[in-house]
Amino acid sequence: MKNVIMTGATGMTGSLVLKHLLQSDEIRSVTCFLRRKTGIKSNKLIEIIQKDFENYDDLDEHFQKKDICYYCLGVYGGTVKRDLFRKITVDYTAAFSNKLKEHSPGCTFCFLSGQGVDRKEKSWVAFSKYKGIAENALIKLNFEQLYIARPAYIYPVEQRKPPTKFYAFMRMVYPLMNKCYSKAVITSTVLAHAIFRLGLRGGEKEKKENENENEIEDEIEKVKENEKEEKEEEEKKEIKRKKKKKN
Repeated sequence: MKNVIMTGATGMTGSLVLKHLLQSDEIRSVTCFLRRKTGIKSNKLIEIIQKDFENYDDLDEHFQKKDICYYCLGVYGGTVKRDLFRKITVDYTAAFSNKLKEHSPGCTFCFLSGQGVDRKEKSWVAFSKYKGIAENALIKLNFEQLYIARPAYIYPVEQRKPPTKFYAFMRMVYPLMNKCYSKAVITSTVLAHAIFRLGLRGGEKEKKENENENEIEDEIEKVKENEKEEKEEEEKKEIKRKKKKKN
C-alpha cells in the first residue's frame, strides 16, 4: 500500500484526485497540505493547514516515507498579478519539491502543469514561462519517476464559478470544441482519474530521464475508453429496465 502526499486537494482537479485516493484499496494514507480543510472525514486523510507554502520547517516528518506525490496546487492565469503568479507557480513548487526530495527521494512525482509551457523560459506569457521554470526545476531534482500533465482547457464536471470571462466562454463552447477538436479539451474527471492512475503505476516502471508525455496521453485515452464503456453499459441496463417495466 502507498503513502501519498499532495497539494491542491480543494481545487477543481485535485479534489477529484483526492476522491480516487481515499476510495482506493492501494492507498494507505494521504497527507494534504492545504489553506483550508476539505471537509472530508476519512481515516486515510491527514490534513496540514499551511499558511506559508514556501516554508516547511518543523514539518519534516510529513514528507518522510512517501511513495507518490500529486502536486495540483496552482492558480488560473489572469487572476493574480504577475509577481504573485510566479511565486505560486515557481517558488511554492520549488520549496515543496525540494523538501520532498530530501526526505522521500524514491517518490513518484505527478505535476499538474498546462499546455503551452515554454521550457526555454523566454516566453512573455506568465503561464508559459513560469510553468516552464517549475518543470525544469522538477526535472533537475531527478525524482525516481516524474509525470507532467499538460492539459489545455479543463472542463469542470463539478460546476464552479468561472474565474475569468475567458473560462466562462470556454465552458459555453466546450461541447463544440469536444466534438470538433477533442484533444484541445478534457474533463476534470478524466484528467483526475488519469493522473491518479499514473501515480500508482509509477513505482512499477523503470526510472526515466524525464517525464513521458506518451504515457500520460495513453492513460487519458484508457480512462476515456473506460468511461465510454461504462456509459454504454448503463444505457443497456436502462433499456432493459424500460422493457421490463412495459412487460
